[in-house]
Formats: sequence, structure tokens, C-alpha cells
Amino acid sequence: MCNVFSHNFEFIGKGIFSHSSNIAVKILSLSDEEINERFFYKKFIKSLKLRRGFGNSYRFFHAEADGIPGLIVDKYEDYFVIQFRNKGVENKKNEIISALLKIFNKEIKGIYERSDFETSSKENLERNVGLIWGENPPDNFIIEEEGIKYIVDIKNGQKTGFFFDQRKNRIYIRQFSKDSIGLDAYSYTGGFALNMAKYGAKKVVAVDKDEYALELLKENAKINNIEDKIEVIYDDVEHFLLETKEIFNLMMLDPPSLIKKKTERFKGFEFLKEFQN
Repeated sequence: MCNVFSHNFEFIGKGIFSHSSNIAVKILSLSDEEINERFFYKKFIKSLKLRRGFGNSYRFFHAEADGIPGLIVDKYEDYFVIQFRNKGVENKKNEIISALLKIFNKEIKGIYERSDFETSSKENLERNVGLIWGENPPDNFIIEEEGIKYIVDIKNGQKTGFFFDQRKNRIYIRQFSKDSIGLDAYSYTGGFALNMAKYGAKKVVAVDKDEYALELLKENAKINNIEDKIEVIYDDVEHFLLETKEIFNLMMLDPPSLIKKKTERFKGFEFLKEFQN
């Protein structure tokens, strides 16, 4: 942790310093306050108020958007899955867990860590995966988001098991789905495909090269009673688009990160140009 001052030594803020990151300081507070359990508790209370009405499963804390760069906390029913994405929050793990338990101790059964993400950072981060507190979560369990059920594997799935950050986009696509022929490219477990099919699409094709995720997608379609509307294809999306004769009038492209740093921006632009062609 470090304090940041202006050129004439006026206090600007307090943040996480890293000599090996492209961002030297990630600001946590504009006040000269201790970054301790009380600090995290206040942030979590604010986050909780913003998410009232989200149900039992949602992204409880979203890093910079909620004021703590590098901290992701997802709530799956009565379990938390957490990621520490920089050394600063990793070093504050005990204080973060204590603050969470002060708020949710009677509501949750366990806290599970999934800090096994890919990163271009040169920080010496630990790739921890496993139980931090309480009971181990089941291998698979069902969550519900805005009327649609999903089977989630928080131990082996991508990220924390589910892409809660796409919640609004999954709802948004519903208004365009009626009578459409839809494509969910890079579908993972079918977040967009399920919403298209549930809200009136005649047919949806879901394409991904993650075989395990596609098996979960099939199960998700079954538990939502829409398996007859979704065709699941195991393929590379670019190859599929070159070969398919299907005409789609509703397409959702949610590829893996294309531009992780400035030097990769042209690669990302070329990728998108190919889709336009």
C-alpha cells in the first residue's frame, strides 16, 4: 500500500503500488484512511445496497466498479467465490474474508477461491484454488437469474464458474429474440442462447470449443424446457462461420479477451474485421 501526493506534496489518495504492473498505483481511497477490515466492511455494505433485488446469485463485488481494483466476489446461492487479481488485495485476504463474514456469516455456507485466472501481469500472484472458509461447495448446483436456471460448476468452470458481468446483456437480448434465428458464438454454458430461446427465437445455434461447457449447456436447455430450440455445435467459431449455410438475423459474439494490452490492439481490430467480412 502507498500514499500518492501531487508535485507540491498535497495528498491525493491511497492505493496499491506495483513496480511490475503497467499501472503503477491502483487507487483505493481518496482519504488518508487505513486499508483494514473496517475499510472493506464499508465497501461491502455499499455494494450490498446497490444489489438489492438481484436474487440469491449475482456478482456481489466487481473490482474497480465497486472501489477495490482486483477484487471479484460472486455469490452463488449460499456460497461465495472470490478472486484476488493483484498482490495488494491478495495481501489483504484475511481482512477481506473477515469483513465478508461480518455481513454474511449467517447466510453463507462457504467461501471458495478461484484465483487461477490468466493474466499478463508480472506480479508474483499465487494461483490459489480451494476452500477458504466453511463448507466445500457441491461440484454442480443450480442457480436462477431473471427466470432462467443455470447449472454452474464453480470449481472447474471458467472464471468463477459463470459470467455474472453479462447479466444486463442477457436480459437486453430478449427484446430482439422473438421469431429470430439466433447465433450464440463463444456460447460457454449458453447464457445468451437460453435467453434467446426462452424469449421467442425459432432456433438458436450455440457454438463453442469447450466440450465440457457445451454439455452443461445441453443440461441447461433441458431444465428450462427449451432443448428443442437449441442446436449445440462443438467447433471453432471462425471455422463454423466460414462453413455454415445458415442465415442468422440475431447474433451474439462474446469472444475471449481480444486486447489485453495496448500492443495487442491491432490484432483485436483485425479479428473484428474478419467477422464483418
